[in-house]
Amino acid sequence: MTNQETSIQMIRDTASDWLVRMETGELNEQEESAFVDWLTADERHQDIFAEMEQTWLDAASLPTEQPSDNIEADVIAMPAQASNATSSRNADIIEQQTTTQSQRPWWAWAVAASLMFGLISAPGLWLSINADYQTATGEWQTVTLADNSVIELNTDSAIQVSYSDNQRHITLLRGEAYFDVAKDPARPFIVTAGDVNAQALGTEFAVQLTNDEQTIVTVTEHEVGVSSTDSASEKPMAIVTEGEQIAYQDTFSTIQKVNHTQATAWRTQRLVFNDQSLQSVITELNRYHRGHITLYGDHLKTQKVNGVFNVKDPVATLKKLEQSLPITVTQMTPYLIVVSSK
Repeated sequence: MTNQETSIQMIRDTASDWLVRMETGELNEQEESAFVDWLTADERHQDIFAEMEQTWLDAASLPTEQPSDNIEADVIAMPAQASNATSSRNADIIEQQTTTQSQRPWWAWAVAASLMFGLISAPGLWLSINADYQTATGEWQTVTLADNSVIELNTDSAIQVSYSDNQRHITLLRGEAYFDVAKDPARPFIVTAGDVNAQALGTEFAVQLTNDEQTIVTVTEHEVGVSSTDSASEKPMAIVTEGEQIAYQDTFSTIQKVNHTQATAWRTQRLVFNDQSLQSVITELNRYHRGHITLYGDHLKTQKVNGVFNVKDPVATLKKLEQSLPITVTQMTPYLIVVSSK
């Protein structure tokens, strides 16, 4: 192997490592900056990363045979395009069909095997197994439960449903959900998210589980009783009323007054930013973008952002921000967008 071939192989190895780490969400802010430094240091880095990224995406979208099943579930899904993990647990029989190796090029099998290895170690597989309902990035879903309670799932979210004769229990496994609860005094409606239990008291409310394991409860109608999951008392530790919000991370915050319409604007595919930092805006947009947006430059993090934006098109939102802020938006690859200083 020549020196040039060795150099190209080293770039491929590094690009592969970055790609896997980005797909599994393991990069912190410092590592994101290091990745951008590596990517911009040499045009070959950009070319090879883009090539490997496209191969990854192509392999992920290879056609597969879908099993046919007829399932009775205790929940009813609405819209049809949203993913439903319940079928894998409730189906009596799942017929698996395979495609012969000759029908796919060798590289597709190699990349598909790499993808499968990554999925086995990723949190996504655990969610797929345990979630009754789950949305992908950029998807929304409405679920009607057997008692006519309605749950709206935000992007990249997952829930587990457990109904019994004396309790209605929902576990928010990931992301954010809005609950419109049907009255049933004999069966309390309880949502568990992280270390928090939120019990509906004839109400509508939203619960978010953030990436840093903070749980946020926002009440839009009536009241919600909240407590930590390790509390021995049956009484709630706090009562949150309409137009209020509480957060939990190791301990409960004080109850804050909020504009609950703005806080739940995602239900109409909108995001409302009022004097928020650019860093927090980028973090929020990443929840809705099928790829990764990284902010390059510490001095940009505290730039203030105001406005109402459509979450269906995070790239268009970035372009609007580019017109009003001292930033440049660069699409480095089909997957990666870098926001940097002008």
